[in-house]
Amino acid sequence: MSFPSYVPTDPEAKFWDVVVIGTGMGGSTVGHALARRGHEVLFIEKGMFLFGDHDRGDDRNSGNPDDSPEGRLRRGWWPHPLDGTTSFGDVSFFAPLGCGTGGSTGVYAAQLERFAPCDFRPRANFPDVPNTTLPEAWPISYEDLAPYYAEAESSLGVRGTRDPLHPDDGAALLAPPPLSPRDQDLFDSFVELGLHPYRSHVGCRDVEGCTGCGGRLCPRDCRTGDAGRSFLLPALMNHRARLLPECEVVKLAADESRVTEVWCNRLGSELRIRGRIVILAAGAFMSPTLLLKSTSETWPNGLANRSGLVGRNLMLHASDFI
Repeated sequence: MSFPSYVPTDPEAKFWDVVVIGTGMGGSTVGHALARRGHEVLFIEKGMFLFGDHDRGDDRNSGNPDDSPEGRLRRGWWPHPLDGTTSFGDVSFFAPLGCGTGGSTGVYAAQLERFAPCDFRPRANFPDVPNTTLPEAWPISYEDLAPYYAEAESSLGVRGTRDPLHPDDGAALLAPPPLSPRDQDLFDSFVELGLHPYRSHVGCRDVEGCTGCGGRLCPRDCRTGDAGRSFLLPALMNHRARLLPECEVVKLAADESRVTEVWCNRLGSELRIRGRIVILAAGAFMSPTLLLKSTSETWPNGLANRSGLVGRNLMLHASDFI
């Protein structure tokens, strides 16, 4: 497979039906769904095309990985540290973000848990935090998303067992592989202690020789939750979608009601891409970053930021720093 056949020769000349920024779980999924329905879809991806003849490694950890921007991009990781200010001080660290076709799903451990119903009422989870800007509730509910969770679990081949404390009614879970003797002993011990263990929900099939290569590109075809394999490649190969890899979006030009152009840099050239619909799917960090950079007379504080909440209330996991 060679990716140039999917790269349009003159992407500025076409007025695309849909322009999708980012090829991670969100972008690849929605782009595939729209391309499958006959829309002309263009994906824009900052990172490399990580399939075809790209060297995906041998699923073993490297003792001294190349953390140059180029080295990280080759391994499917975001190339630069994140710098920011949090409630506990300034931070600068390599976040667990993928970069390349498939986004973070290309390097994650295939974890695909649903949010819990209580996650949709965030302020109630932090009753003692003063001056919080957390909303009382999301504009959508768990019940609104439940049928889409079930559809995604089926499409991605999610394996696991029901969580006894959050039974996920309607979850389309495949049977997980047997536990190792060590893990079975731990599982049984947790039950004896009155706890409620269950098998984690993961998008990964049981393939002989699989080492569970979380944190690295998978050289096999066992990670069903990789959005690049599951949605992007079928969109390109079967539904005539097109892709601009190694293309960084720097600004969204917009009037009062719609995005008029997507400003990009690709391999030293500036591009202005137009589409009837523009979908921003660059992740929880980079989507707000791009919105805040897209200032204009109409949007002086950043695109879609009249509330002043764009980029606020992001959640950092403790594991992000380990």
